[in-house]
Amino acid sequence: MLGDLIAAIEAQPLDAGTAHEDAMGARVDVLVEERLALLRDVLVATVHDLLPRLATRHADLLGREHRRWARTTGWMLINAADSRGS
Repeated sequence: MLGDLIAAIEAQPLDAGTAHEDAMGARVDVLVEERLALLRDVLVATVHDLLPRLATRHADLLGREHRRWARTTGWMLINAADSRGS
């Protein structure tokens, strides 16, 4: 993902200013969704194979959390700068 972001930034003209921010944001959203689609496919198979090997309570937790994660729409950076400066 980092490489994709760097390539997207490098493709922007140096004098673009803020005029291209919306287009860049849309491109980043597409890149994130593409990478997450690949990750989802891998995780579905991994979780499917792992569930029968876990104790019931652990399998229930993993299954529940995986379903919650898989249903997520829209993404928010978890390490975005805090506007309050803390």
